[in-house]
Amino acid sequence: MDPFGGFIEDPLSIHKYLYVHADPVNLIDPLGLSVASEEGGLLASIMRLIQPLIRLGRKIACLFLWAASWIASMVNFFAWLVVRTIAFIMRLTECVCRPGGLPPATGTLRDWLRAAPDLLQDALDFYNSAPDWFGIDPNNDPVRYRNKDENKAFRNLPEEKGKRGHHPHAVSLGGPPGQKRTPTGDTRKWKNPKHTNASKFENLIRGELKSFCSNDKRIPLFRF
Repeated sequence: MDPFGGFIEDPLSIHKYLYVHADPVNLIDPLGLSVASEEGGLLASIMRLIQPLIRLGRKIACLFLWAASWIASMVNFFAWLVVRTIAFIMRLTECVCRPGGLPPATGTLRDWLRAAPDLLQDALDFYNSAPDWFGIDPNNDPVRYRNKDENKAFRNLPEEKGKRGHHPHAVSLGGPPGQKRTPTGDTRKWKNPKHTNASKFENLIRGELKSFCSNDKRIPLFRF
């Protein structure tokens, strides 16, 4: 006999011998107490079914965002940024990036560094004071992120292979082949501090570009 008194608004729950409203196909009551337990068990079962559907939906959304981002990246930087903003809102930013968390888009440093105005100003100052060491015009030169495999392939190009010196427009930031190199004078025991400073600054910019593939950073959509 059911020890639970039941609910007056639910007459079937008052019955002392009726199990799960006489509907054991659709309802369960492991404790044998009340329809509340039965509904709770049903709800738990439904939730167990919903969670995989949610995960599947996110994977499908991720696939669509990936395709949209690559198409947008071939249009212009701002088209890609719109897709990236949508992905950020959905917490799927990684879906608009290449393997390794690398953005596929190309833009100027003024485009890329909209959320890092101090770094942009440093880039402007560096370019104006030493273009032979930092040859990226923040307002005009296209910048994109090359991975290690792309860098290696770039350095094996006929116009690059075997040549020495510093690329003013960093290879890993999309520098073009055939650049006029800046002599470094580097040896095994001595590194030119100008060369070292240029490399460190390029690393800062690479880090900023990679941050576009993080769910933790909100990037302003519109121009300054």
